[in-house]
Amino acid sequence: MTQPFRFRLATVLKLRRATLEQAQRELAERMRALQEADRRILMMGRLIERQTELARAALQPGVLRVEQAAWDRHMLARLSREFQEQSRQREGLAVEAERFRGRLNEALKAVRVLEEMETRQREAHGREIFRRERIEEDERAVLQFAHADEETSSTGSEAAAVAFGE
Repeated sequence: MTQPFRFRLATVLKLRRATLEQAQRELAERMRALQEADRRILMMGRLIERQTELARAALQPGVLRVEQAAWDRHMLARLSREFQEQSRQREGLAVEAERFRGRLNEALKAVRVLEEMETRQREAHGREIFRRERIEEDERAVLQFAHADEETSSTGSEAAAVAFGE
C-alpha cells in the first residue's frame, strides 16, 4: 500500500501564508491611512480656496478693513502651513506604504516558492505511485503467464504421453 502524499514543509508553508496575510493587513492599513491623508489634503485645499476667495472679497474697492485683511492673511498662512504639513505626512505614508508593498511582495514570493515546490513534489509522488503500480501489474501479468504456461505444458505433456502410448 502506498503512503498518501505528505508535504514535509507544510508547517513552513503555513507560517509563510500567515506572514503573507499579516503583510496584506499591514499594507491595507497603510493604504487606508494614505487615502485619509489624501482626503485631508483635498479638504485643506478647499479651505485654502475658500479663505482666498473671502480675502479677495474683503479687498474689494471701498472701505478697507485692516483687521479683516490681517485675519485673512493669518488664516491663509496657517492653512498653507497645515497643507504643507499634511503633504509631508502623506509623502511619509506613501514611502511607508511602498516599504510594506515590498514586504508583501517578498512574502508572496516566499509562499509561491513553497507552493510550487509542493506541487512538484505532489506530482513526483503521483508519478512514483503510478510507476510502482505499473511494476506490480507487470509482475502479476508475468506470474499469471508463467502459471498458465506451466498448466499448458503439464497438460500438453500428459496428452503427448497418452498419444504416444507411454
